[in-house]
Order: sequence, then C-alpha cells, then structure tokens
Amino acid sequence: MPIKSPKVSVFFITYNHEKFVRASLDSLLSQSFQDFEVVIGDDASTDGTKEILMEYQRRYPDKIDLVLNKTNVGVTANSNLILARCRGEYVCFLAGDDIYYPEKLRLQVQAMDRVADSILSYHDIEVFDSDSGSTLRFFNRGSNSYRGEVGGTQLIAKRLVQKGVFMGAVSIMVRRDALPPWLFDDRVRVASDWLMWIDICARNHGKVLFLDEVLARYRKHQGGVSIEPQKNRDDIYVTLGIVEHRYPELRAAAAAHRAYCYYSEAIARVGQGNYREGNRMLVAGVYASRRLYSWKALPWLLYSWFRQVLYFMNS
Repeated sequence: MPIKSPKVSVFFITYNHEKFVRASLDSLLSQSFQDFEVVIGDDASTDGTKEILMEYQRRYPDKIDLVLNKTNVGVTANSNLILARCRGEYVCFLAGDDIYYPEKLRLQVQAMDRVADSILSYHDIEVFDSDSGSTLRFFNRGSNSYRGEVGGTQLIAKRLVQKGVFMGAVSIMVRRDALPPWLFDDRVRVASDWLMWIDICARNHGKVLFLDEVLARYRKHQGGVSIEPQKNRDDIYVTLGIVEHRYPELRAAAAAHRAYCYYSEAIARVGQGNYREGNRMLVAGVYASRRLYSWKALPWLLYSWFRQVLYFMNS
C-alpha cells in the first residue's frame, strides 16, 4: 500500500542552533494538530545541533525526516533540498531557533480548509529577546509593525513587491501545489523568502488569509542569521530585477520599491557626509521610477548639491 502523505509538512532548517533547537522541536512536536511530518535540513552545523537532531529522530522516527549536509551549502540551497522532500498538502516553515504556539497548525489548517481557494495564510508573530525572554514587538500589530494584508493573490503579490515582506516566514502556511517549480530562486543567496512569497502569489489565483492571532515566536539573538548590509541590498536588487523580468504586470511596483531603496540609501549617505554619493543615488531613484519617490527627496537633493558646491568653493 502507498504511504499516506501527511496533511502538513513542516520545513525545518538549522545551522548552529544547539542552544535553541530543543525548544523549537518541542514546540512543534507538542502541537494540538498531529497530522504532520517534520523535514529537517541541517547545513553542516559546527556545534552540537546535529547530535540533538539525531536524538530526536531516534525518538520520533515516524515523524522526522532528517537530512544532514556534509558541507555548508548556504541558506537557499539548503532550503531547496528540504522543500523538495515535503509531501504534505500544506507546507509550514520553521527555523531551529523559533517557536510555534500549540494551536498554530490546527488553526491554520482549519482556516485554509474552510476557504477552498485559499493559497497562503499567515498570522501575527511575537518577536522576543533570547536572553531576557522579553517581548520586543509584534510583527503585525502595535508600533514598529506591518499591517496585515488580505485579499486576492494578485493584489498581495503587488503589495509584497511594493512594501517588502510583511509576513514572517515562521507564520506562513502554503498549499504545496502552489509552490513554484524552481522552489527558492538560487540567484538570491540569503534573503530568498521574499521572492518565494511573491512567486506563490503572482503565479496563483486565489485568496491570502491573515489570522489576527499570535501563533509563533521569532527569536532575536546574536547567533541568528545575519546579513551584511551590502549583501542585503544586493538580494533586494536581484529580487526586484527577477520580478520585473518574470512578471511584467509588477514592473511599476518593482520600480517604486527600487526608488525607495535608492532614496533610503541616499539619505544615509548624506547623513554620513557623503554628499556626492547621496546626490547620485537620489538622482538614480528618480530614474528608477520616473518620478520622485517622495517630495522629501527634493530638499535632500538640493542640500546635497549645495554642500558639494561649498566643498569645491572652499577647496
């Protein structure tokens, strides 16, 4: 007889999560909804993560599918190795340092089963400090947060391109058959999840659901995946270029986001006293979207130009 596929596959990636992975796995294995598999990919951790994962696989052999990379292949490549092994109707995402609340899977499965044309669902997240355990903020409520967006997938794709990520990966559940055939795009080396959510929404017609409940915790700690500022910018610009090529209907949204990036970087340069580079990036932002990203760009443009003139007059 063929092996029955689980309702949910939990995509679970780890790298040097020795301090946190037990709490993460325990939060998953104690879910009130139990029709799921855990597909774990460890990217050649150099601490004790591998040994902990092997212990849990021995304890839960029918639940855990474990892949231990012999060499470090990087975030995107590791993600694709694991995502390709997921068999469930739905796929959820979890890193080895984050935590699910007990009702997460049950409530999301219930919501998506109820809406026949739902493609993706997400919920609010508590961001907490690892050392103190204190709450730093919430992802979709309160100050310094993102408004939860709902609606058709085409609208959400546009919002994602315009605004960036407003849904945390740990909160997402997606229909497996809605994933793009290439999975995560390996041209985006680290921050490839943003493009994944865009791809899912732009390629499918249906609904995106938002559950206005806190169902997971995102851990902030020193050992978390860090992205150097330049690499982060590179991933953003690569993503926008791919979106413009892949989805012509999203080109205007991509151009607006690129203009915002240029504007933000330009203000940072001017604030650092690099007026020439700031001025250049402000002008580049205008060319990117064929308009001023913000009326505030005009005084910054004039100020940076004026400071350059003063510099040359005094030199």
